[in-house]
Amino acid sequence: MGQAFLLNLPRLSNAERTPENRNGLTSVGLERRTNSLISSGRWEAATPDQQVWRLTIASPDALSLQVHFLNFNPEAGHVYIYGNDPEKSHEIGGESFGADRSVWSPVIDGDTLTIEYQPEAAKTGNVLPFIIGGVVHIYAPLDANPNQCYVDEACNPNPLANAVAKIMFTKDDQHTYVCTGTLMNISGVSPSFQAIPLLLTASHCVETASDAASMSAIFLYRASSCGGSAPESSSFVNPPAKLLASTSVDQGDHSLVQLPYFPGFDYARAAWSTSDLPTSGLFSLHHAEALPLKESIGYRLPDANAAISGAFTAPADRYFRVGWTNGGAGPGSSGAGIFDSQGTLMGTLTYGPGQSCSTALAGFGRLSAGFE
Repeated sequence: MGQAFLLNLPRLSNAERTPENRNGLTSVGLERRTNSLISSGRWEAATPDQQVWRLTIASPDALSLQVHFLNFNPEAGHVYIYGNDPEKSHEIGGESFGADRSVWSPVIDGDTLTIEYQPEAAKTGNVLPFIIGGVVHIYAPLDANPNQCYVDEACNPNPLANAVAKIMFTKDDQHTYVCTGTLMNISGVSPSFQAIPLLLTASHCVETASDAASMSAIFLYRASSCGGSAPESSSFVNPPAKLLASTSVDQGDHSLVQLPYFPGFDYARAAWSTSDLPTSGLFSLHHAEALPLKESIGYRLPDANAAISGAFTAPADRYFRVGWTNGGAGPGSSGAGIFDSQGTLMGTLTYGPGQSCSTALAGFGRLSAGFE
């Protein structure tokens, strides 16, 4: 076959590239919706008896892309997506979500991807079993000049780093956001949970089933050395995830998400507790500014109510307040865990006031607020 038809989307405008702020989250991308995508594809003869439909989409300057399919019917054939190398294709399938039968593709690095549909041999007629609802354009890290307080986890390697993921998801405002999540070990509740990949984050991150359905979890995204560059490859868990339970911000701000499968490496899972947080020896692992994994060291501050974005109040009896002695947190850290000195997960990050390197603190929803 020849080259697939190339559809060049226009460059994002300055307004489209401007990050959106929503309930303490800052966007890193935009879902581009267009009605012209399907008609731009091309049917070709792969063999005398087999037609294949392909479309290459370019969104200039994107760091990565993701496709949002609608009315998806995987039983009608095979749908693949790939970047520059067709040998590294991903087959799109699995359970669709919602009345519109929504399915989200894996994230593809770069500003170009190709969608390929191979009908079943018995199918006749050039009919596609999906609609392209949108293309997510990831445009930038959160901050080109990140806070100098951030400390790479690689400076003091932590075994729980293998439990922590940068999570990326698209909300109904068409913007894509980044938070942090932690794999939990809750086999103590029931042995059947041992085989289920459960990830804990904040509910102001993943607050709906639709958010979870679009979510990618990116593990092993950490610096190659202290102060070093990001790794060339990470371990992705592709959509869809499933939202199992959540608590509102005024009740502790937790979301428990089931991933479709465990990551493909020697991952870790954090033990957890609803006990009271100790006063010292605390740490958090997170992806501030969507950067490679950071670690912050801190101590417990006196309990107090806190007013946070969106006119919410974080009640003192639902949140721990933590001050940092080393490192800090920022956008992208939401949902990260707070751990005691033994590595026990005890809360998830919800808020952090505007901070300098000398006055840094964060509020973590107590697990006792959502898991008792």
